[in-house]
Amino acid sequence: MSSIRLVTTILVLLTISSVSDTRTTEKLEYNYTYADISHRIKMSEMRIALGGSIILTPKEQKANDILMSIKRDEIYKGEKNPDDYPPSMHFYKAKPLIRQSEIFRIIQKMPKGAFLHGHNAGMVSSRWIIKNLTYQFNVMTCFDNRGALLFTFRNSSKCATPLKSVCIERLRSKDKEKYDKQLEKHINLYNARPEAFISEPHKIWAQFEQIFDTVSDFYRYVPVFRTYHRRMLEELYEDNVLYAEIRMPLSSLYGTNRTYTKVDVADEVEKVVNDFRKTHPDFLGMKVIFAQRNKATKKQMAEYINEFNEIYAQKKHFVIGFDLIGNEEFGDPLEKFVEELMQLPRDANFFFHAGETKWYGRTDWNLLDAILLNTKRIGHGYALPKHPNIWDAVVKKRIGIELNPISNQVLGLVWDLRNHPGSYFFASDLPVVISADDPGIWNARGLSYDFYYAFMSLASADADLRTLKKLALNSIELSVLTNTERRELKAIFAKKWDIFVDYLINFHR
Repeated sequence: MSSIRLVTTILVLLTISSVSDTRTTEKLEYNYTYADISHRIKMSEMRIALGGSIILTPKEQKANDILMSIKRDEIYKGEKNPDDYPPSMHFYKAKPLIRQSEIFRIIQKMPKGAFLHGHNAGMVSSRWIIKNLTYQFNVMTCFDNRGALLFTFRNSSKCATPLKSVCIERLRSKDKEKYDKQLEKHINLYNARPEAFISEPHKIWAQFEQIFDTVSDFYRYVPVFRTYHRRMLEELYEDNVLYAEIRMPLSSLYGTNRTYTKVDVADEVEKVVNDFRKTHPDFLGMKVIFAQRNKATKKQMAEYINEFNEIYAQKKHFVIGFDLIGNEEFGDPLEKFVEELMQLPRDANFFFHAGETKWYGRTDWNLLDAILLNTKRIGHGYALPKHPNIWDAVVKKRIGIELNPISNQVLGLVWDLRNHPGSYFFASDLPVVISADDPGIWNARGLSYDFYYAFMSLASADADLRTLKKLALNSIELSVLTNTERRELKAIFAKKWDIFVDYLINFHR
């Protein structure tokens, strides 16, 4: 390497790594080898990446050595057999392999902080729903005028066919297990050949949104509503999630002699949460983000905001903010509703879905409007790297980016998650959190599968225990909590993190 080239490279290195050195460049030329320069630049990148600023304790470092030995071994096997490497595969094909991964088993044991991006009707495992909720004696089905199956406990106006009893149909079936699997297909997106749909995301979205229609009336039946949301908390807790903020429409319930307002529905959810906490004191609880469809007239949007304001006035400790949900490319842009959205109380929060798109210069401008409307966090943010000014605003304002890797893959944004733009967020230490969107709809559970992809696909091969810890800490920092609640959550996390580190140290004993 020529003297001029080496000196130039050293100057770049010093700029990148902020190394203070008063020696002349001529003298530096003789003190840095090519290998030194390469190593220092790599170390500099690791320092500025997500988790790079965390200093591990001696015990954490010991655990980290074990973790990274396992991670490097799995990556090495992937390099040798790339066709069988789970981090590069679609989740539907990778899941059986992921479950064999030691890294995945480690992540399952990890306390993950907070679950910050999920929709209540897509949270619970589809198999559990079929094997438990549909075995109630009075569950019925019908089909709507589009041919979609609907679960219900009443003669809904949406039914275009006569009601059928699930219990009777199950008894009449020759194979009850087969009957249950057929039912489950109506509430799960699993496909043995996901590659057949990768070029047609609109079809995936249509099937995805149809699932919510299938279960909408079903989950609004009061006994099911309570049981379902109790199970939602159980699945989060079993996956070592310590707290959650869940998007919900708070639709009216039925099945008793009373009429339920949205405030009443919020009360029902809070009762479920409080009852769960009585038997799970190391789970901090859950709060609600009021969510409505992003396809609406301005009058409808004004009504949504008025509804939220009424709820917030009575339950601001529990219903913490507002979001618009649905396929961004077919919904209305945030810009359409600026006047209405500005009527939200000043101390309430927006948590806008934005940038969940491949488009550049079209749907992705929702990112700009989300920032201008002072959103607390951004759901997905997939298109963020295309907008440097918005990127800068996210960094300066510490706006959380809720990454949902498996959701983005299943819904057709990306196939190989190593190509997910979240890699740029990790490399630049953006305030990201990992979430799961609708895990029950794609055969996942809790956060472990998405954390696995984050650690093995989005993060660098050199990302280590510090990255996992930082993701959990970010989720706590970016949660909407009182000072007392945040201290309590941090204390719970610290205790469980120490237990997890001990588990890692003893992992191979």
